[in-house]
Amino acid sequence: MMHSRRRPAIEQFYAIRKTRGLALAADGKTVAFVTNLTGTPEVWTVPASGGWPHQLTFGGQAVQQVLWADDGESLIVSMDHDGDEDFEIFRVPRAGGIPVRLHPPVKEQTHLGGISPDGKLLAYASNHGHPAAFDILLHDLTTGEERVLWRSSLVDLPLDFSPCGRWLLAYRFEQNANQDLLLIDVATGEGRILTGHEGLVRNHSAVWIPGSSSFLFLTDRDRDFMGVGRYDLETGTWAWAHAPERDVMELAIAPDGNRWAFIENRDGHLVPVLHDPATGTVTELPDYAEGAASEPKFSRDGHTLAFCHESPVRPRDVHILDLAHHDRPGIQITFSQIGGLSAADLIRPEILRYASFDGLEITGWLFTPRGEVPPGGHPAIIWPHGGPDSQVIANFQHWFQVFAGAGYMVLAPNFRGSTGYGKAFQALNRRDWGGASFRDIVAGSDHLIGLGNVDPTRISVVGGSFGGFMALTAATREPDRWGAIVDIFGISNLFTFIETTPAWWKPYLHQMVGHPVADRALLEERSPINFIDRVKAPMLVIQGANDARVVKAESDQVVERLRGLGGTVEYLVFDDEGHGFSHVSNEIRAASAIVGFLDRHMPAKHAQVPAGAPTTNRPA
Repeated sequence: MMHSRRRPAIEQFYAIRKTRGLALAADGKTVAFVTNLTGTPEVWTVPASGGWPHQLTFGGQAVQQVLWADDGESLIVSMDHDGDEDFEIFRVPRAGGIPVRLHPPVKEQTHLGGISPDGKLLAYASNHGHPAAFDILLHDLTTGEERVLWRSSLVDLPLDFSPCGRWLLAYRFEQNANQDLLLIDVATGEGRILTGHEGLVRNHSAVWIPGSSSFLFLTDRDRDFMGVGRYDLETGTWAWAHAPERDVMELAIAPDGNRWAFIENRDGHLVPVLHDPATGTVTELPDYAEGAASEPKFSRDGHTLAFCHESPVRPRDVHILDLAHHDRPGIQITFSQIGGLSAADLIRPEILRYASFDGLEITGWLFTPRGEVPPGGHPAIIWPHGGPDSQVIANFQHWFQVFAGAGYMVLAPNFRGSTGYGKAFQALNRRDWGGASFRDIVAGSDHLIGLGNVDPTRISVVGGSFGGFMALTAATREPDRWGAIVDIFGISNLFTFIETTPAWWKPYLHQMVGHPVADRALLEERSPINFIDRVKAPMLVIQGANDARVVKAESDQVVERLRGLGGTVEYLVFDDEGHGFSHVSNEIRAASAIVGFLDRHMPAKHAQVPAGAPTTNRPA
């Protein structure tokens, strides 16, 4: 007789909190970070040596960015309201207290840059008054006065002040595959582009080298992968400083300039390495060779490196590395508890590679439920990621663990158009949404069936944002293939999507997706809403009412059309969410709704539920 393991409760997976937004105080003794320990992303601090964390914000709204100010006496944070992405900027005392708003509440999007070396000026970008562009402003933290430093008709975002305080680096965003760096004089507001180029080139993430005469930046100019360039202001030239045959994702420089840190993308593992600029020596950190590191920060004395680290079976936490003993493991100073789950409840995925319809190799992550294969095979979920300029990496994913824990095999493919495999691979989805990249999903489905342990009648597509668009494309292009479809704030109509998206995104979408006039035939042919009458699989649609990127009308029209046609469709709307989930309680509801929906329409046979839980998790 075959015995099956009991399902962990979905709430247990979401008792595992998320940590991000690492900021190291000037004295190196305190780390600020953002965690949703309370159910919403808030700012906390913890001693760099380890200890009890201290909560600083209590507003119940999601904090986006965090900077230290006043040489460590307060923090500057940005937060929106229920996911509307209109970020307001606040100052929060280090000792605690009521956050002080730095500017009047207005409907605008903001982006924090750096704070000047003397601690007086905060640089930030705002699209207030002209939603299609971002100006760069300077806010005096001592007087509260503001002035526009750089007025723009494009999307220009501040990075950081030079150590001497004279210059501000900024970058110009045209699209995900095309950016430039700008240098702006803080006193006069005069500026110039430093990285002018032709074609699509990424230039971003600039960090000053002590002395203010040069800086490091990430670029893929004249190569397929992102490398590190060193720009010299005196000569106006640059040269490669570190250019491996893989993407460099992030970089940091010690205050004395004698040590650099890079995050390299090694087949989805984001690996931290140390670099000696004097010798060019790269030092590996073997304890962090697997998983995903992010947000490297050196202490002011250069003795320690702080960064976040996670893996598919371990949530993201802050680690501190003593650079005098970098051959030893770092110290973990935050602890994202795992809700009573054991290692046996978490699935370590394997890398899966398969050939698509044209022979192109696609890499993905495969999560296989523990235990014996049920009669007929596992039900399966294909999860196309959002972006589409993104990548499924070796990080901790609540969704995948929930689905695998419920008995579903999960394939998360990095279809063509994904990042991390070179810019030529990334370009393959440009102006081809729902084309060859969708056929990569179909090939993934065929590969799953070929494994011999998947039930071909119980394969679903579940995805959010662009992944939701792919789910809708699957439902309309291959209607007989799927047992169920879950669309999470997905794009259904490319015309209405482009029309209602934030104004500053429109030029990017015209290049990435197509122009509503010049490419009308293409957008008609690739809009799932035009073929909704083909849908046969039952569908669950999930949407945030405050979504500024993929507005609620994108989901409304799908549900209305399917209901009018007599199709099987369920609709779950969150009134206090935008493009994603900022409240843990809502993410639990969404995950429960998805598992319950799949259980009703393509159940994991012999799967059991926790004691006291209903057989199906119906939407609340």
